[in-house]
Amino acid sequence: MEYPVDIDDQRAGARRRPACRLGNRTALLLAQTLEVAADAAHAVYEQVRQLLQKGKLIEALPPLPNATYIGIGQSLGGLITIIQQAKYGDYPGVGIFGASPEFAAEIDAPVFAAMPPNHGAPRKQFLSFFHVPGVSEDLVVYDEAECHTLISRVAGADGLTPGLTVPFAEAIDVPVFLAFGTYDVSKDPRSEPASYPRSPDITVTVVPDMAHMHNFADTRERLWRCLADWLTTVTAA
Repeated sequence: MEYPVDIDDQRAGARRRPACRLGNRTALLLAQTLEVAADAAHAVYEQVRQLLQKGKLIEALPPLPNATYIGIGQSLGGLITIIQQAKYGDYPGVGIFGASPEFAAEIDAPVFAAMPPNHGAPRKQFLSFFHVPGVSEDLVVYDEAECHTLISRVAGADGLTPGLTVPFAEAIDVPVFLAFGTYDVSKDPRSEPASYPRSPDITVTVVPDMAHMHNFADTRERLWRCLADWLTTVTAA
């Protein structure tokens, strides 16, 4: 049985500006690099693992001392997962969704420099790869109103820096599942395995009629099924 654990280390799921009670707000937010986020993800992973082993994570779960943990991240979360795995080797396999060590979407990086310390991704600027061409305006409006997330300005700039996570990707020595839409951050998804020379097994899935916001696509179930099939091979190893 599989139990997903969602680690929101950037508090990207919060549509409010994150509260900060530990000193200067701006200084702390500017310290939220992708590598800092990866360190935080590792710390949360360790806490979750220890609590699961003891049966103390939630009342509904018994102790799971032999559980298998797979790291999965999308977009900036994918880059964070790459760094976390390279530094700590937490997982026997990782899924990297809509994230490329070599390439970044063609977005003007100085735009981030002019933004507040915590900001969202302006939908008009990112529309060319967030959603497929001809997407319903209603869906874009819903995305902006209900799904718009906040990230650290520094983490956003990190994510737009081609090659920043290349040394980390090169260190990953476990199976990797790479997922992209036909409109996404990678210029050539099928060349992405070259970024993971130490991985013994690399699966690349490019889903048609899908953009960077994978779960908005009508074809999203195809991606979910591919991931489910891959998970069985990794957890059985």
